[in-house]
Amino acid sequence: IPDSCPACEGAAVMEKDFLVCQNSACNAQVGAQLLHFFNVLGNVDLFGPKTIEVLVKNDVLKLEQIYQCDAEQFEAMGFGQKQASNLVEQLLRSRTELVEDWRLLAAFGIPHLGRGDSRKLLAAYELNELPNLSIEQFIAIPGFGEITANSIHETLKARWDEIKGILALGFNLHSEEIQEIEESAITGKNIVFTGSMSASRDEMKEHARKLGANVQSSVNKKTDILVIGEKVGAKKIEKAESMGTSIKTEAEYTALISGE
Repeated sequence: IPDSCPACEGAAVMEKDFLVCQNSACNAQVGAQLLHFFNVLGNVDLFGPKTIEVLVKNDVLKLEQIYQCDAEQFEAMGFGQKQASNLVEQLLRSRTELVEDWRLLAAFGIPHLGRGDSRKLLAAYELNELPNLSIEQFIAIPGFGEITANSIHETLKARWDEIKGILALGFNLHSEEIQEIEESAITGKNIVFTGSMSASRDEMKEHARKLGANVQSSVNKKTDILVIGEKVGAKKIEKAESMGTSIKTEAEYTALISGE
């Protein structure tokens, strides 16, 4: 196992199953973070791997730098005149089109704060309240454990200046209304959906949330139900079984929430 990052030669350490570069200034990490931001934000085109590669090569490594670039600056990096103009238009579009506040938060790639947990967090608190929250307030949110809460708390404080700088650009943010939860057989249950379903998995997750379930991204000791569709790996099922998780097919799950 190598002990250094092949991109920056910084120290690399095993974290669970992955070898992780410890250099936060590593260009490969920076590029991945920028790509993650635009992918998750979801309302901007043209900022794919090739564009990000050019930006990183030109030492444009921060989101604020990118948003402050004009067409001439993009052209100076090697983009064509039309492409440079389109990049500026897309950045404007990403700020002016309506976008969910939880999606913007998730786009920063904060560990343990993906789309689902960003959604839960901003259902409980407003975005501008986050740097002032205590660890206890994080832990009180359903689905946030002590380790997760500590990590999110520390990272938000460390990166808040960066986040505040992006918010100052004037994104057109939308906060989701908290919907009334229907009582059901899965209210309060931790659920994971995996495999190909007859319906959209995102729609199934959203419906489960409306029924009071806590939708998780992967199975852990707290998972109550694993709903499986087609083409599910045997290891996922074995892991769920070893943790005592109830495994249900899509048909069995549908019957459960229908009260049949």
